[in-house]
Amino acid sequence: MKRQAMAAAVQNAARPRFRGGSALAPKTMPQYPHNLEREYARIVAAYMDTLGSIAARHLPEALRAVESARMRLDSPPDHAAVLASVSAAVERAFIRIMRDFGRRARAFGLEGRIGRLAEQARRHSVAQWRNLVRSALGISVLEDYYMGEFHRHALSGWAASNASLIKSAPAGAIGEMRNVLLDSWHRGLGTKDISKRLQRTFDANRKRADFRARDQMAKLNADLSEQQQKDAGVKEYVWRTAKDERVRGNPKGKWPNGRHYGFHGKRFNWAGPPEVAPGRHCHPGKDYRCRCVALPVFDLPGLVLPWEGADGE
Repeated sequence: MKRQAMAAAVQNAARPRFRGGSALAPKTMPQYPHNLEREYARIVAAYMDTLGSIAARHLPEALRAVESARMRLDSPPDHAAVLASVSAAVERAFIRIMRDFGRRARAFGLEGRIGRLAEQARRHSVAQWRNLVRSALGISVLEDYYMGEFHRHALSGWAASNASLIKSAPAGAIGEMRNVLLDSWHRGLGTKDISKRLQRTFDANRKRADFRARDQMAKLNADLSEQQQKDAGVKEYVWRTAKDERVRGNPKGKWPNGRHYGFHGKRFNWAGPPEVAPGRHCHPGKDYRCRCVALPVFDLPGLVLPWEGADGE
């Protein structure tokens, strides 16, 4: 592709410009993949709820053992035997939970679901990128260009690491619930209080898993966007926020502390991410639960784009 041909294709078009002459601005805004984030969250919720249903089936056994042991302690006890019986009942319950969850997890097909979600994220990112290029330059880039080695490697790596991340959530929940049950028994809590503690523990783990799910989708979208812009020779971007109450730093929002709100509309260089918090530097979408996006600054002299019709120039 010849840069002169691409420049000729856009030089007569009426395009919005940034200050500085040859830098062109897209007319459209890149859209954050809210639907993919929700789909990821649904996958994680279903995976965790599978554990929840299995735990609900096996934990009563352990709770009955706790209640039985408490009654035995009301008479002259053999403390060692009572403790051993409770520990054995708890271990049996959690062994069965892990066994049954392992079977259900294999049938769940987590890796396939996450792999398909990664491919959907790639398609979303490519569609957004093509729209940005078309709105700023009036040309269409080749869609199949963005199926190369980087994207294959990025998507497969993201899918593998996220499948492992999701799998760690039930394992962590099982370990915490086991510890909570034994700790509650040693404290002398009744079965109702123990059940409440177990439910709170499971809910906290489920909430953490949901947080990670939404955060990971944002990071994948940001990684793909950054690579597309760098591949095209884009050196700068304009920070854009969602402009709602959830933006960090919005003085009228939920999280008034932060710098994202103040970055809206400002230009930054891909070579150095701005400081979003003391000691933490991130590009848009890279901070935890960040929905901000990077609007590319197209500087014509340095652009390299695989655009449709370039071979005929």
